[in-house]
Amino acid sequence: MVPPFSSASSLAHATVDALRQHLPFSGMDEADLAWLVERLSVVYQPQGAALLEAGGPPPDALFIVKQGVVEGVAPGAEATRLLQLTTGEMFPLGALLTGRAAVNRYVAASDAFCYRLAAADFHTLLGRSRAFSDFCTRR
Repeated sequence: MVPPFSSASSLAHATVDALRQHLPFSGMDEADLAWLVERLSVVYQPQGAALLEAGGPPPDALFIVKQGVVEGVAPGAEATRLLQLTTGEMFPLGALLTGRAAVNRYVAASDAFCYRLAAADFHTLLGRSRAFSDFCTRR
C-alpha cells in the first residue's frame, strides 16, 4: 500500500515543478532543489506595495517571483521603472552577493506572491549548487 501524500509534501512537489520551469532551477540537482524548497516561505504584497526598499541595511532574503509582476524602480522622486520581473525571476541578487544595500526599490506592479529564501540559506545554496551559483554570479 502506498501512503497518501501529505499536503506539505504535495505542496513541496508542486513548488519543485513550478521552479523547474525556470533557470537556474531547471539545471539544479534534485537534492539541491528539494533543499531549497524546504527553506522557502511565501509572501504576498498587494499592488503598489514595496517588497524591498533601496538603501538601508543589506537585504535579509532572496525573493523569487511566484505569481504577479514586481518592478525594480530607481529611488527618488521620479521613480523610474528600471526592470520588470515575472514568474521565476529573482531579486536582489547583486545586493545579496556583495552584502550591500539594494540600489533599487522593488514594488509589486500587480498583486504579487514571492518565494522568500533567507540570506543565510541563499549563501549556503551558492555553495551547494553549482548551477545556482553559476547563474547568480555569471549574469
